[in-house]
Amino acid sequence: MSINNIGITSLWSGLRTQDNFPRRFYQTWVLLASQSRLVFHTTIFGASIHYDLISTPGHLINYPPHLKEQLRHKNLAIKELREILSHTENGYQLDSLIYAVLHLAVNERVFVMGPDKDGSPFQPPLQGGQWLDIYGSRTYDPMHWKAAQTLLNNHGGIRNLKSFGLAYILT
Repeated sequence: MSINNIGITSLWSGLRTQDNFPRRFYQTWVLLASQSRLVFHTTIFGASIHYDLISTPGHLINYPPHLKEQLRHKNLAIKELREILSHTENGYQLDSLIYAVLHLAVNERVFVMGPDKDGSPFQPPLQGGQWLDIYGSRTYDPMHWKAAQTLLNNHGGIRNLKSFGLAYILT
């Protein structure tokens, strides 16, 4: 199964099912991924981790099946992020940076969970509840989350985000 297919049929469709949010979100971010290596690599990184989690009972993985691919995309994303931030005089797209940093924050500590860690309190019947069963109890990387908050604060806050769905996934 391709990562794009996972994004369309599983990841984005699980975010919000009561309207056309998944389709519009996908259209927005796939277009940005085709224009930005940073968005491309963080999207593939996040989708690959999500796929490993949903395909593993209990969401606990000692050795993720796609670890090599995930680390490659993560490293390329961080390299691209550093390049963009080291040349801010050229300008940058705030939404793409926030999106990328959020993917890093959400997926950084996924496989650090030990066997004694409590699972998510969001178990069935809320399995399809906007992925609360996977993301509801995740430990987020504070360094990346702080970077996203700083970027937002330095650019006037959440009201200045223009890409569809980004403000929603931040809140």
